[in-house]
Amino acid sequence: MRHFLTDLFSITTAELEDFFEVRDQDKLKTETKKDNTQTEIELELPGVKKEDIKIKKINFNHYDSLIVSGKTRRGIEFTKTYYLSESDVNNIKAEYKDGILRMIIPKRQVPKPTEHEIKIE
Repeated sequence: MRHFLTDLFSITTAELEDFFEVRDQDKLKTETKKDNTQTEIELELPGVKKEDIKIKKINFNHYDSLIVSGKTRRGIEFTKTYYLSESDVNNIKAEYKDGILRMIIPKRQVPKPTEHEIKIE
């Protein structure tokens, strides 16, 4: 069965995907959800193949960043940076399905302060 929109407008699936492809990196739709244990980021990347997406974590001056970059089928490049605080950047998980990149970033376990009395001599 062909897709409804391709039948309606007599266009191919590839042409339809090209229409919705990433065109302006500043307009990439991002949804962020946070709770006490993790941050979840969903980034819409229509018209981008999984193998054309790169995710890097960078630590600079004790600040962690997550950089998502890639290229569309037409060669349009994009980059999106997320600044992370209190995150366990060594355990980030990512999946890409149906044009949506989903990243799960666990929160870092902050050690509880300890108290130690110093004996005065």
